[in-house]
Amino acid sequence: MHSGLGRRLWWRTRKNSEVDFWEAWLVGAPGTEEWRSDREARLAPDTEIRDPLVRAELERNPAEEISILDVGSGPLTALGYRYPDKTLTIVPVDPLADEYDRLLRDAGLDPPIRTIRVAGEALLEHFGSRRFDIAYAINSLDHSADPFTIISNMVAVVRTGGIVLLRHKRNEGESARYGGMHQWNFDVVDDSLLLWDNAVELNIGSELEGRAVTTASISQGEVIARLVVSESD
Repeated sequence: MHSGLGRRLWWRTRKNSEVDFWEAWLVGAPGTEEWRSDREARLAPDTEIRDPLVRAELERNPAEEISILDVGSGPLTALGYRYPDKTLTIVPVDPLADEYDRLLRDAGLDPPIRTIRVAGEALLEHFGSRRFDIAYAINSLDHSADPFTIISNMVAVVRTGGIVLLRHKRNEGESARYGGMHQWNFDVVDDSLLLWDNAVELNIGSELEGRAVTTASISQGEVIARLVVSESD
């Protein structure tokens, strides 16, 4: 939704902010102590799937083999890597993956699964339609230039009957005064998932009507959304 010079300037700011954050995070620099356990879990290949939202979907799905796309994953997926009685294929993607590879190399770290350089706006072009059982994003789409296109692409790359899961802090762009990484807001009004900034407000369920059935709620300051992909997409 950004364009031209504004998009280029925004991207440079976002890139610098995110790379600087992850550089400190990966080496456990002062000020990152609160993420120590998170860092250890992301680096451990035997870590079970951590998010209760994803665990619930794995319990619902009778298939033994399940594929999950993690959109805007950063250098190390936060999902985890294992789940009892399931064979998981986890594909983390992020447009800054090349930068993250450099940070991992400098920190002497080898990730259990390496992030692939794919922007959310290019998911459909890169993977094609109906490739995954679950697409997941946590606190990443509000950092992007065009989050609605990314959500639309997540719906497109998930199989019919599959699930798109979104977990984001409520109205984070507004809280951060649109500084650094945080450019968009997610909210829930009258059970509808809203995406907005100072210029645009979109009702995601209405925009994706016929392609996905969207439910949304607020829990402990987070916006939680579940989109079930429809046959008609």
